[in-house]
Amino acid sequence: MAWNGRPEVTSVHRCLDCDFRFYDRGLSDAEAAAFYAAYRTSDYLKNRHADEPFYTRKVHAGIDEFLHSPIRRKSLAEALARGGVSSFENVLDYGGSDGTLISELGATRKAVFDIGGSETIAGVEKATELREEWDLVVCAQTLEHVTDPFATMQELVRLTRPGGAIYVEVPNEIWKRAASPRPVRNVLLRVASKSRWLFIAMDIYSTGFRIKTGVLPPLGFMPMREHLNYFTPRALAALTSRAGAEVAFSGFNLTGEIVVVARKPQ
Repeated sequence: MAWNGRPEVTSVHRCLDCDFRFYDRGLSDAEAAAFYAAYRTSDYLKNRHADEPFYTRKVHAGIDEFLHSPIRRKSLAEALARGGVSSFENVLDYGGSDGTLISELGATRKAVFDIGGSETIAGVEKATELREEWDLVVCAQTLEHVTDPFATMQELVRLTRPGGAIYVEVPNEIWKRAASPRPVRNVLLRVASKSRWLFIAMDIYSTGFRIKTGVLPPLGFMPMREHLNYFTPRALAALTSRAGAEVAFSGFNLTGEIVVVARKPQ
């Protein structure tokens, strides 16, 4: 969907200090635009299901239901409170689709910046230019999608007024890996990248085992779908600090997602 071509073999790199993981191959701006132009639409479901039989309409609807669920909005408010963030006049949701997540926050002005084509809900405006500074910048379920998460985190800090707050949320997807002969696995992957049905079979084996057990099985692989990065709480906090913000709270929210609440220094 991103580059309109066959699967490519890439490597997953891992930080031995914080366990952050990312792919050797990211997405260019043009590839990201192509992928997210129809993100989470019926065409997206159709195209993804063709290569991932387990990505069904029920799974697709379940993800949408979670993204728009009241518990996510409650989790945001609870995490902000734990980080000591209680008042703000304006809030920007960076990568926030239609703005549902910030819709219940007590801000006078609410806006969303997103490269997708979603229309915002009532009470939330669409930000087209990012020049001003905001009291609160929210970035939820977005940082795992970007090729350069450090540059994105620096942008979040830039968009926040001095003394303002930043909320970042990413999924908890770190896996363990079973021992397997890497050269054999790599040869198998190169063959599978040229064989549609072998690729699908390996994906079902790898993904099903990992989701059920949290372990990547022998000869299994971690497919690069829309997620390019995989965080731990320590990794997300370190990234936030390195970008220039002061971490006030780091850990898990009510739904089990990894979150950081930080302040931009005065």
